[in-house]
Amino acid sequence: IPVILSLFLATFVLYKSKFNLFSKLFFTFILTFSVWLIGDLILWTQNNYFLQYTSWAPLVFIEIIFYILAIYFGIIFVKKNDISNLFKIFFILITLPPFIITVTGKSVTGFYYPVCEAVNNGILDIYKLAVEIILLLILLFYILKQFINKISSKQQKNILIVLGSIFSFLLIFGATEYWASVTGHYEIGRASCRERV
Repeated sequence: IPVILSLFLATFVLYKSKFNLFSKLFFTFILTFSVWLIGDLILWTQNNYFLQYTSWAPLVFIEIIFYILAIYFGIIFVKKNDISNLFKIFFILITLPPFIITVTGKSVTGFYYPVCEAVNNGILDIYKLAVEIILLLILLFYILKQFINKISSKQQKNILIVLGSIFSFLLIFGATEYWASVTGHYEIGRASCRERV
């Protein structure tokens, strides 16, 4: 339901704004995040080994992509125009390692059958965490910059609401995912491949 509603909203915004850059980024972010959600849903509900493995493998790469799109979206909301080519090159470069690891089939290093879950590439997990921290720091810089720039209080408030919402969402998402992966608390009540219905 969240995926369907989000895609409907993103499509509506895209159409009403006549496909400008802002709406295209919003739509692409929603689409990418929806793909991640569907993949995650498959991981927690299906008992097919091959479906599990196939869905698990690209999730880290997809997660990095939607983080980048969210930051991209936030920056152009502040600047009111596209980012520089240097920024675009930076975004492309940080996606290359996870892309290469994923397409070469090395994002998953094994499968733990008793709990029906794949084993992530440890290096890729660390890389993902580092990238997400860097991207959050970039967004935090743009948030703090609003207190320095001399802009109208109404405009500043709108910017802070949007950037603050994006920052909070990404921070909570990343922190809870990291906490779950470290503590294993998401394992509570999880059945094996054979036991799932």
